[in-house]
Amino acid sequence: MERYRSIQVRQLTLGDGIPKICVPIVAETEEGVQKEAERICGLPADLVEWRLDYLSDPSQAVEMLPKLRAVLGELPLLVTFRTASEGGEKELEPENYERLYMQLLDTGCADLLDVELFAGERTVRRLVEAARERGCLTVMSSHEFSHTPDERQMLQRLCCMQALGADITKLAVMPRSFEDVTRLLSVSAAMREKYADRPYITMSMGEKGLASRVCGALTGSAVTFGSASRASAPGQMKAEDLARVLTLMGSRRGKNIYLIGFMGTGKSTVSGALAERTGMREIEMDEEIVRREGKPIAEIFADEGEAYFRTAETALLSDLGKQSGCLVSCGGGVPMREENVQLMKQTGHVVLLTARPATVLERVKGSSERPILNGNMNEAYIRTLMEKRREAYERAADIRVETDHRSVAEICGEILEKLSL
Repeated sequence: MERYRSIQVRQLTLGDGIPKICVPIVAETEEGVQKEAERICGLPADLVEWRLDYLSDPSQAVEMLPKLRAVLGELPLLVTFRTASEGGEKELEPENYERLYMQLLDTGCADLLDVELFAGERTVRRLVEAARERGCLTVMSSHEFSHTPDERQMLQRLCCMQALGADITKLAVMPRSFEDVTRLLSVSAAMREKYADRPYITMSMGEKGLASRVCGALTGSAVTFGSASRASAPGQMKAEDLARVLTLMGSRRGKNIYLIGFMGTGKSTVSGALAERTGMREIEMDEEIVRREGKPIAEIFADEGEAYFRTAETALLSDLGKQSGCLVSCGGGVPMREENVQLMKQTGHVVLLTARPATVLERVKGSSERPILNGNMNEAYIRTLMEKRREAYERAADIRVETDHRSVAEICGEILEKLSL
């Protein structure tokens, strides 16, 4: 998989931090569209979706779009005709669907265009290419209003959208049970961890799916939808209420937490436990670098050298610094670079975990993934290396927590108490 990238739309970045709030315009007349747009400008909206299928005469949208663009100013605008087969208000023949979208693209006033996955591969490819030529991004979408497909089908749809060239992928499903909601959230998390190389939007609709609209910071969904007046889909919250919930969630997870320390001090174990207690997104730096490079750390050291690996660590920290609410378990050598220390301090809290050399040896002696200890798996060498790193570790740390002979619960409790979380 290619490296994940966020997307810039005007002044808005999609794919980083908490989900951005999109508010739909669902009016039937030009006057109604203008009034809703003016109202949305006073709401906590990050972007606006104009639902053309609500218009009494969608063909008028081409003339109306420049006027709407003028009202919205720098608010990004997503233009959508949702067909009846996907839960929209009207049906539109494929050739008319494509013709309307091409005319709208020619105005140069849309920032994003919603293209339905099942509009037909030929139509989809033409619209994606036409949008790209005109500097417009595409949100490729799939909606199931009757049920929630199985996880394999949902993943296949999202990955298919990526393969078709969508800039952002979107999947919305209807749950029949809370188990359906958890399956959708599991798919969203799997996209974040394994498959997504660009922003994606996932949601479980209706009252049962409400949680999926507010936990995108955990599952990776880039956008959530909140209403100004009428909801454009089942389960939408008012934009103001949605913003309050996201703000409350973000205030607890606003900064990242970086766990540093020598190998074997318990960073991975503690980060897993902290993630469960805080709901923060867990990132294991070594595992993420292995995923990005496509080979084990030992092979990276052997093939590319340690300097290459250290540069990869810095690049990853830079990417993580653009996000929020991440719980990062750092490799043992991360704090040895001043650039890394500054990146961590600028974007979060740095927690130093410590342990005695004998404890470290006991914890790592069975591991083959410690290339820096190859041929030196003994307490004396570990003590020497720990002493070389001690000053850099302590200089980087905001707080220090000992892990010798302590339960994970005790360690987590001390960290949260010291950070006042």
